[in-house]
Amino acid sequence: MIKTPRQDLAGRKILLIGIGFYDYEHSIAMRMRERGAELTVFEDLPRVLREGLLAGLIRHLRWNTDGIVARHEQRILAAVHDSGFDQVLVIKGIGLRVPFLRALRDALPQAEFVLYQWDSLNRLDGIEDRLPLFHRVLSFDRKDANERPGIEFRPLFFREAPALDLPQDIDVSFVGWLHSDRLESIRRMQADARAKGLTTYVYLFTGWLTWLRLALKRNAADVHTRTLPYREMLRINARSRCIYDLPHALQTGMTMRTIETIGACRKLITTATDIVNYDFYAANNIRVIQAGAPALDPSFVKAPIAPMADEVRHRYTLDAWLTDVLRPAE
Repeated sequence: MIKTPRQDLAGRKILLIGIGFYDYEHSIAMRMRERGAELTVFEDLPRVLREGLLAGLIRHLRWNTDGIVARHEQRILAAVHDSGFDQVLVIKGIGLRVPFLRALRDALPQAEFVLYQWDSLNRLDGIEDRLPLFHRVLSFDRKDANERPGIEFRPLFFREAPALDLPQDIDVSFVGWLHSDRLESIRRMQADARAKGLTTYVYLFTGWLTWLRLALKRNAADVHTRTLPYREMLRINARSRCIYDLPHALQTGMTMRTIETIGACRKLITTATDIVNYDFYAANNIRVIQAGAPALDPSFVKAPIAPMADEVRHRYTLDAWLTDVLRPAE
């Protein structure tokens, strides 16, 4: 049984600055408001630089965007002027320029600044200049927290559990962004599954230029230019026996996909070797494989899942995540 906190954030004024990460931040904001917070939300960069064909063209042509970013920063500073925020929660933060962060600190001298990282620090060029500007820093990466004094370890969350009354007609599923060598690994997994009589579902999403290049090579099967709607992802998770996980090679923290698997009460096949150090790890439910040879074991895939303790599962709910992240500094 997953407990729902009362309105424990009532009376708190919180500024949330995110990265426009699909609809995860929308879920965070909605739950904060449900728990009573008076919330103001911004993205770290203007939408024109983040989404759509124009954003892709700007990145591709490397246009100078300083003016666009500066106007966005001024809008945020004007909106928070004399606002009396108790906390500022920043997700990732690498899109926020250091002078702007300093100006924001000056504008909100009474606010506690909290940074949450859901990327490994070695992937974030320039993050070292930003870390000292926060009162608390939390990371999803156990390795970063262990190696860096002052960084708290806090894994990610699942938003909600799917309905479990659907037939499990998919043996192995994967839904995720197409990056690095992920497509080649997925193609190997699909071939291995076919050879062993296992069913699969794959949904990869990417930008339109990458999709076009793959289409011209006749390699765009299961690749899309739109993300899979969250409700549909929940249905796919519920229909799956196992969820496949291929984190970025430079990332050691557990992915959102891994934590969503806990919420779905499904088994996991992953290349994340550090998963054996987490409290939810169980060899009956989680199989660690080598990145270069994603072989599937039909006996593992078909075996029933072992139950997980309620208190362990609760630690990975959105509510538990919010409680830890928004806990005021002592």
